[in-house]
Amino acid sequence: MTDVQICNVGLAMLGLKRISSLTSDQREAVACNLHYQSSVNEILAEHEWGFAKKRATLAQSADTNLTGYDYLYTLPSDMVRLIALDEDGELVTEYAVEGGKVAADSETLRALYVAEVSDPNRFPPQVARTISMLLAYNLAIEFQQSRSLSSDMYTQYRMNLERARQIEQQQETAGAGPSMWEDIF
Repeated sequence: MTDVQICNVGLAMLGLKRISSLTSDQREAVACNLHYQSSVNEILAEHEWGFAKKRATLAQSADTNLTGYDYLYTLPSDMVRLIALDEDGELVTEYAVEGGKVAADSETLRALYVAEVSDPNRFPPQVARTISMLLAYNLAIEFQQSRSLSSDMYTQYRMNLERARQIEQQQETAGAGPSMWEDIF
């Protein structure tokens, strides 16, 4: 699905006119362009989606404000949600995240995180539909002037999000080995 198709599903849920581009001057396109990426990121932050997971070795920061820890690292700029930190294969449980940085007592640090996704073709169908529903919720007041419709859209969005999470968890469980941490890093 394309970003325009995802937006058009949300617009259709509200009985609104479809768009052909997010950058057109059409009122619906302007609204979709405003809400699309924030809706995607909101959904990405809701779960540890396999399609959006990334790993990175973090770079130490030159900043010396360590907030009680020995080392400060810069978090990836595309991070939406931090899942775990690792030092030499060991899970790091004591750290502080603040202002795009993470402070820890680890000399090296690797992160497992949920990253921004700019290619909508990477979204599983249930996630694409969930994005459409969140867009419909965000657009309901602006276009339909209806709090009850907005409330209904939010309820449908939350139900679909839960179903998308369950599908994702079933897929993860099907491939899980004896220890989930063995393959994380």
